[in-house]
This record gives sequence, structure tokens and C-alpha cells, in this order.
Amino acid sequence: HLLYSQFTEAACRAIRQSGYTPLGPVAMDAASTVLPADADGFLCLGGGMTAAQSDLPLRDSIPFVIAGNALSHLPVTTVTHDNIYGIHEAAVHLKSLGHTRLGFVRTLPGGIGQERLDAFYLAAKETGLTASSLVDAAPSDTAPGSYQADVDVLIGRMSARIGSEPLQATAYLCDSDLSAAAFMRILRGLGKKPGEEIAVIGFDDQPFAALLEPPLTSIHTYESELAAVCVDQLIYSITHTDAPARHIRIATKLYCRESTLLSGRGAGEEVRG
Repeated sequence: HLLYSQFTEAACRAIRQSGYTPLGPVAMDAASTVLPADADGFLCLGGGMTAAQSDLPLRDSIPFVIAGNALSHLPVTTVTHDNIYGIHEAAVHLKSLGHTRLGFVRTLPGGIGQERLDAFYLAAKETGLTASSLVDAAPSDTAPGSYQADVDVLIGRMSARIGSEPLQATAYLCDSDLSAAAFMRILRGLGKKPGEEIAVIGFDDQPFAALLEPPLTSIHTYESELAAVCVDQLIYSITHTDAPARHIRIATKLYCRESTLLSGRGAGEEVRG
């Protein structure tokens, strides 16, 4: 996964620059994950962390920081992208284009998928729009597999949900760029034109987003900044063992492209500086 690679490289670089040695990575395939005994602290990339794994920080006495998953109910420091603000800005943008009925495509498991879904409902309420459609193609928390499903499996789950619950919105927010790409492919198969008949917005703004047809409007996230702040917080926790847990959000930015009916006018525009 490209975002994981970006985060891991930036985190390892920041760890070395701070005078520490990165160990691992350690795969979190089960709740029984054992942390390295000689580690001073542990940085968990927890975007897909499941309920069964969420007590991991509480089972070990070493300083712990979770990246990419708010988990504000846990007494452990977390650093995540500002999913709430990013989705709110996307809803405001869609409202400015005249949309009144929004839909959401969920494919991500774990806390990150749930937070983005909750942010969607909150944004619809705050902007006075109607949340009229949910395409829930996410696996269960206990389902095997990685953070992002295989593309064919993803399209299969999404198609099954759309087949049982017809699309009712004129614009859809997707919880990742990959889910947005799959959704646009399904729309074309249904004879609908993404960006003309139905607006689509992705999340993360991966490099391929601008190469899709139509180019995808997406909420940009900053993996290097996320990693640097995580490492700073982990080192602070190591050197200040009595410090309370913090919950930090990293700003996002909406990049507008043709998948939201801009038709060239304002394409590439940044919404949020």
C-alpha cells in the first residue's frame, strides 16, 4: 500500500534523526501480537486496527502511539488525519455545486472506516444536505485480509450492495481513492457518467487520482507530516512517562478535479490552504 510505504519511510527517517533505531515492522495480524522486548516505544500504524486489537496498547508498559486511527476512548496518544474536517469541506464543495442528496461508499474496515462514515453523516447534518444513500462494502472487523481489499473482491462487494440498494444520491463521498475508482467503474457499467451524472470524491489523494477518467476530486492527506508528528509524540512519551495521552489531528486539503462537475473551470483548485 503506497500510503503505508510513505508513512513507514518517513517514520523510520524521523526515528533515526532523533537518535533512535527503528525495529520491525511488526505485523499486527492478531490480538496476540507480541511487541519487541527491547523497544523503548512502539508506533502502530492503526488505520485498519480492529476491535480485537484495540487493547494492545493497554497490555504493554512501553510508550505507545497509534497513527491513523483516532481511538479517543483509549488512554493512549493518537495522531490521525482530520477526517471530520476533510469530509465537511467535501460536503460544502458539493453543496456549492447544487447537490442536495449525498451518498457514501464505505470499504475500509476498523476505526478509520467508521470515523469517515460518522464524519459523512455529521457533515450532511451540518450543511443541511440529505444523507440518502450508503454503499457499505466494508468487511467485518474479523474478516481476514489487509487494510484495503483486493480490487476484484472490492468491486464484487460494492456491486452486490448497489444491486440490492439502488443509488439515490447525485454525489458520493468514498472513504478511499481506490473505492472511488472502483465506484466510478461500476457507474460506467450502469450506463452513468461519473462527474456528469453523479459526482464522486475520493479520500487520500493518491497519485493515480489525477490519472483517472474523469480525474478524481479527492481529500489530500499528508503521510510524511503524520509520521513526523507521531515520532515526536512517541519520543515525548518516552521521555515524559507521566504525560497524559493526546489526540492530535493533521489537517487535510480538498483538491477539486473533473469528477465533481467542474468541467475544467477550477480544476486543480485547492479548497483549503
